[in-house]
Amino acid sequence: MEAALESGDVDDFMDPVAEDFIAGNGGLDRRMLGLLVRRERMARDRISVSRFDTEVVLLGEDRATATFAALATGGSGWLPDEGRLWRIDTGWRLDDGDWQLISAEWRPAGLD
Repeated sequence: MEAALESGDVDDFMDPVAEDFIAGNGGLDRRMLGLLVRRERMARDRISVSRFDTEVVLLGEDRATATFAALATGGSGWLPDEGRLWRIDTGWRLDDGDWQLISAEWRPAGLD
């Protein structure tokens, strides 16, 4: 998903997002997430994401959570014009051998 976001391929970014996806941050559904990502890509010539401190917890055979920090930067040149550090909590479900993103919450890091 990181590579798809950075390359601007919103369809590839959305591929692992489940049809019943919901984000706790205001009740975003799958369609609204796609629109949000498209808007962000259109607003910036370039987006870069660096993910770290990833913790994955398996919950049985077909559920998992992944929590991580992400530094997202955007701009039009070699150096980013803007950036923000996020803390992201995600929920995943195994469907027919593929992991699907079923939930996400994000907040600026350091505001826990």
